Amino acid sequence: MADAQLPQLQVVDARLLGMAQEALWRQLRLPEVNAELAAGLSEVEVQACSEEGYPTGGDPNMLSKQVRVRARVWQP
Repeated sequence: MADAQLPQLQVVDARLLGMAQEALWRQLRLPEVNAELAAGLSEVEVQACSEEGYPTGGDPNMLSKQVRVRARVWQP
């Protein structure tokens, strides 16, 4: 089995006219977002990215039920 580094994504800049950059980063929780983006993949995510894929048993929603979802909707 091959071992490769996944591309990394990181938020490095965010600005909003009229708002302090530090306040914007806190409000958007960008340090937490970057921590999540830097975290390793779960076993399910690794299997889903593999050549064999994740066994869904024909259920198209099976993978979404197994993958950790940590998205939050931001509302002002």
